[in-house]
Amino acid sequence: LVALACGATALAPPRMPRPKIFLVGGPSGAGKDALLAGAREKAADVAFVVRDVTCAADQCSALERSVSSDEFATGDYALRWSAHGTTDYGIPSKALDEALAAGRTIVLNVSRGAFAEARQKYAERADVYVLLVTASRDALRERLTARARDGDDAEARLKRATAYAPPDAHFGAAVVRVRNDKSLAEGVDR
Repeated sequence: LVALACGATALAPPRMPRPKIFLVGGPSGAGKDALLAGAREKAADVAFVVRDVTCAADQCSALERSVSSDEFATGDYALRWSAHGTTDYGIPSKALDEALAAGRTIVLNVSRGAFAEARQKYAERADVYVLLVTASRDALRERLTARARDGDDAEARLKRATAYAPPDAHFGAAVVRVRNDKSLAEGVDR
């Protein structure tokens, strides 16, 4: 009995590491999708949760899944938001919950407007960090113009990018700014 009591800590199940959630957001044209794709190749142990998007499959990145508006309306999402009045985005609850339960480091590509909701919902279950991807106004304009999509208003997106006020010290989570003006390799390595 004494041997068991003395060895009780050795018999206790190992503690699961506290999950970490990295919320990646930034203005259109900052290069979030490219940076995430590059990071995903280098970090096989990290859970990059694929988000659902109501747009055509050929407009989705490798970390997005095209769904119809009807599918989206009935989906179970941990976080959801709309952008530009035309597209809905959602982080599937099941994928996020599984990664949290496994104690994984998790990366979510979210709207800047979802930072506060995500922190509020998950701060008790995980350490939450914000990676705010930015770029110079010139770089944003160049990228938005180069990728112009049907019905896309690059100037309106540029105005929203410069009007955004990022989370401040009272936000309650670490905010790391990643300026993505250089090469993709340099951005991924940051």
